[in-house]
Amino acid sequence: VFLGSTLTKETGGVYDGTQVLRVTGSSGAGVSQGSILTSGKTYRITGWARGDGGTGAPSVNYSGSGASIWTGTTSTDWQYFDEVFTADFSSFLARLVGDGYIEFDDVFVTQIN
Repeated sequence: VFLGSTLTKETGGVYDGTQVLRVTGSSGAGVSQGSILTSGKTYRITGWARGDGGTGAPSVNYSGSGASIWTGTTSTDWQYFDEVFTADFSSFLARLVGDGYIEFDDVFVTQIN
């Protein structure tokens, strides 16, 4: 589900492989990966993200409560995230904090209980 954003696959400056996901829009824009989580189960999310060097910073949020799992900086350097959370909804969001774009690479979600 696209939340006021434009999604593109970019090939320049990837962390690993040949493409990254770029989310472009204004503050709060993002993308949701729905129906992959079970409420009450615990998950680990790992990956790499970066900002646009201006005002765009990456964030991973719960869909249900809107609470932040992880928030990065506007830096164009790749930032690693490794967070454990208990799902309160069936999806999570990759969200843009500020205007501009953010990029994600090698994101994995694993159920741990």
